Amino acid sequence: MLNHFNIEREPVGHFYIQVTWKKGGYLYDGWWNQYGKTMREAVIEAVEGAGLVCERATQAAKQGDTQP
Repeated sequence: MLNHFNIEREPVGHFYIQVTWKKGGYLYDGWWNQYGKTMREAVIEAVEGAGLVCERATQAAKQGDTQP
């Protein structure tokens, strides 16, 4: 079970995202610095990078579908 999903947005449009387990340890810890990208895209990257979803769900999220 996840304990922590933290997103910080910098004034220039960068996002710093951390995803951790309940007992500690990082599943994802990084900067999303793609100019012109949305927070949704940054979250998808973090969820993908943390290995929390299957490829089918990730593709559906990128296309804006609510049900993969």
